[in-house]
Amino acid sequence: MNKANLVTFLRHLQGVSAEIEPCVDVLLGLQRSAGPVTEAVTVIKHEHPRLHAQLKARLRGNPGLSLVFQLSMDYETAKRNLSAPD
Repeated sequence: MNKANLVTFLRHLQGVSAEIEPCVDVLLGLQRSAGPVTEAVTVIKHEHPRLHAQLKARLRGNPGLSLVFQLSMDYETAKRNLSAPD
């Protein structure tokens, strides 16, 4: 998924439980393609904290993504990195 599609996906999130599996799919895809996973998780954490908590619990068994959920990144930096061209 390119950055523009990721930004569009993140913009359309409502923070509801039904979005957990689509978010899991996106995060796993970003992980596989060495995409901006940390930035995506940071945006979700700040804009949809409940969804972030549910995703963190859901992805606890994935060591790579579990680590990303423990990292801290500045929200504005994450947004800026996502809006920068590839």
